[in-house]
Amino acid sequence: MPFWQPPPSPPPPPPVLDIGVLDLSWLGGLVAVHATIYLLLRFLLGARRLPNAQSTVAAVVTYNITATCFACFTTVLGFRAWYGGEVDAIGATAQGRLFGRSETFQVLATATAVYEVYNTALTAVMPEYRTLDFVGHHFTTFLLALFGSYPFLNYYGVFFFGVASVSSIPLCAAELAKYLGSKELVSVFQAIFALLFIGFRTIYWPCVSFHFWADSVAALRGEAGTNAPAVHSGAAFALFLVANLGLTGLQLLWTSKILKAVAHGDEAKTTKKA
Repeated sequence: MPFWQPPPSPPPPPPVLDIGVLDLSWLGGLVAVHATIYLLLRFLLGARRLPNAQSTVAAVVTYNITATCFACFTTVLGFRAWYGGEVDAIGATAQGRLFGRSETFQVLATATAVYEVYNTALTAVMPEYRTLDFVGHHFTTFLLALFGSYPFLNYYGVFFFGVASVSSIPLCAAELAKYLGSKELVSVFQAIFALLFIGFRTIYWPCVSFHFWADSVAALRGEAGTNAPAVHSGAAFALFLVANLGLTGLQLLWTSKILKAVAHGDEAKTTKKA
């Protein structure tokens, strides 16, 4: 037996793109909750539809109950970590913002991956939600969430997956109020939604995106303090930068719809998790 043995090799890092982020037990639980609420509401409301609606009231209300719960969950996690919370420890440097690990983001990534699979599946049976911008948003967000197991962009992910969800809470609440017949509450929730969306999605989102781009470009140029681990190639950065451009474009597209609706005094035309 040799006198000296080399130390054991460190465990390999998790894969950059990890399908394991999609927790099947969480997905099964979400589907079970959805099915339970839907069957109960279908029993109580039958096949009733609003005028010109393609899905039943039971189906839309069930979806928006789960959407509201998801938005509340991710918003609380995001706000707690972003404003004086966990990510302060990794947000002081570009290296930390790009490659620091956030346990909050690990939860957000799993929750988001599960929710976006659920969202995409529902577009197959709910035609009013089967639009190019929504399906593209769901698939892109799902793909980005699969990068959550590796500590890459966890800092920025807390904002994009967590804090930015705040505007979805009154949006889903407005949909619930509309299908439950309360026009007064619809107007109140839509006004709150418009204010939060413009504040967090139209103004704050591009500001955070600018800093994300600045850090990413610095890392790709090899500037001091932003050296990317070997596993993160230029292609990995390119995927996130292109996705950020697309998602930011969607925020501006939805902003234009909100402003047009406000100008014409119409109900908000955006639905689901904007």
